[in-house]
Amino acid sequence: MPGVTRLVVLFHLSCVMMVFSFVAGSFAGTFNIIRSGPEVSELLFVVYLSYVSHISLARQLDMNGKYAVRDRKIELAKAEVL
Repeated sequence: MPGVTRLVVLFHLSCVMMVFSFVAGSFAGTFNIIRSGPEVSELLFVVYLSYVSHISLARQLDMNGKYAVRDRKIELAKAEVL
């Protein structure tokens, strides 16, 4: 898909994962699998950490892609000079 970067894809995947975690947490609370209180706070904290890690991974992949393109352009320029 043109114009779609890895950052965008991973951002949307992390959003889907966050929504899924919230839905799973609400079902667990509804059916008394977990009690509301510290367990829900821990669940939300884990969701937040996974979101932050996905975004940082996406940025790292995006930067690696930019550096790879830059390095390839430098190699091509050197080859033209030689």
